[in-house]
Amino acid sequence: MIKQFQSIGRLARYALIALLGLSACDKSEPVKPKNEIENKLHENPSKVIYTLTEAELAEGSTFDYNAIAGITATTKTQQIVWEQKGDASWGYAEGSAKSFVVKAQATSPNTVYKLDIAYFSPSGQAMNTQFIHNGQDKIHQHFFSLYLDKRLVREPALIPYSYLYADRLEGKLVGKENPLGFEGYFAFPKAFGQVAIKAELLHAYKSKYLEDGSLSPYYAPERKLRTISDMDISVELLFREEGSSAGDVPATPEAQPAGPETPGAAPDMNTTKLGGSNTTRIRKIKLELLEGHMHGPEFHYVPGSQDFRYKNLAVEQEMTIEWREGQWQITSGDIKRLLMMQAKVYDAGQLGMPVYGLFTSLYDASGQDITGEFAGAQHQIFYQPRHIRSFSTGEAVQERAEDFLSYTYWDTQLWNESAHSKRTHRIGDRDPFGHKGYFVFNKGDRQFMLDLQLWATPQGKAGSDGKLSPAHTPSTHITQTGSKLLSVQIPCYTWLDRDATGNLDPDGSVEDLSAKHQPIVRALLKLLGIDFVSLATDMDLRLSGEIDESTGRWF
Repeated sequence: MIKQFQSIGRLARYALIALLGLSACDKSEPVKPKNEIENKLHENPSKVIYTLTEAELAEGSTFDYNAIAGITATTKTQQIVWEQKGDASWGYAEGSAKSFVVKAQATSPNTVYKLDIAYFSPSGQAMNTQFIHNGQDKIHQHFFSLYLDKRLVREPALIPYSYLYADRLEGKLVGKENPLGFEGYFAFPKAFGQVAIKAELLHAYKSKYLEDGSLSPYYAPERKLRTISDMDISVELLFREEGSSAGDVPATPEAQPAGPETPGAAPDMNTTKLGGSNTTRIRKIKLELLEGHMHGPEFHYVPGSQDFRYKNLAVEQEMTIEWREGQWQITSGDIKRLLMMQAKVYDAGQLGMPVYGLFTSLYDASGQDITGEFAGAQHQIFYQPRHIRSFSTGEAVQERAEDFLSYTYWDTQLWNESAHSKRTHRIGDRDPFGHKGYFVFNKGDRQFMLDLQLWATPQGKAGSDGKLSPAHTPSTHITQTGSKLLSVQIPCYTWLDRDATGNLDPDGSVEDLSAKHQPIVRALLKLLGIDFVSLATDMDLRLSGEIDESTGRWF
């Protein structure tokens, strides 16, 4: 248990906030990375010409890198030209075509299309080499991406086209091992009507190669790469199937990944009756949400004071949910919702702080912990935010799950042991279950329902490409081969970041806060049914305790 200081000055408390922001675990000064955004070593293009040339595969060949040498170009070409306008926006150049017309291989089996991309500088000079020479080829790559409902598609089975990089350096084909995309080939295997493809030139801050030396597929940068990169240009190219009309809708795959949810009626977030579904013998779920910090890759939670008047403001929140009368109901008296701070990034490239560890435990009707029955078999828990709204206004927010939160599975081979103990090891990165893991909430001023879903995965958790689902969305492989065993939506809120909470002075008032923070704090006071002094007093308690790193829980 933490000992409380008998007295602590305001200055000391703010100093403690700063120390917490840097992390209670690592006092070393991080090396500041080079800001590649400000050191691109190339001009920004002001014009780009896309030239599409019809071509033919050699008879009997398959559309892969071995076939490139045998592809024969025709004289049939089309061009789309984009340029920067006076207001710095991009648009079609005067007289440019607005779409490419192509044949699907369903009707013309050997037909493929070569796409050449030519960039021009503000002075009108050709500038492709600026993205290639002086090592720039290692940090640049074109992607040809499909977005459905404004969400990037990462499932190759849902993409109605294929692409091969066909770049040459010093006369040698390098597209497979050093993809650039200034030259490449498209194929359209099936009838598709029309499809809008985003041509995006990625500029990696460090390297387009991942840590293991692998590369991202042509249709999507790997998530980690996307977080440490920028786009030099992103324009939409419309491809229409020959014979289709301009009014045809874009191709719609048989299944689509979940996108931002269409806002509907706001759910009742104050009720203890959550509805949901359940086909298992699970009769109780216990959630332990623990605010903590990182020791390298390991999550550590240090207990806080037990003297909080309002338990939602403590560093630990425990919620119990029980299956009663055909629906899930919250039965924990003090905790009827989960309340988290917005993460703040203190060092570039690092996780935002605070980090929230979550233990999810499952019980049968007798109260027996049966989590191990699911952890040791083919099951996976997902945590999907739904009905995302502004906490302060209640207005719906269109937001992708990965922009709002991240969750890292930290399951271990012995499901109820910590990897920190050295008696077991982490398997969450290759065999995720969801008993333990940690969240980072990247946006404040949000209210949402966290949809906890338990899926059976009898044919494995990875798809045919070997990739696992993100924690916030079951993949098409999971939804098509598995079954959802239960679902329960948990009321959740995020409010200020940790630094901003340091401005909650028990001797002050809401009016002392910034104009941005006042409505969020007022919404929190209304939610908890308390006044400002009570809120500030409990938050002050969080900063008045002795931190004992030898205690707590580890993942």
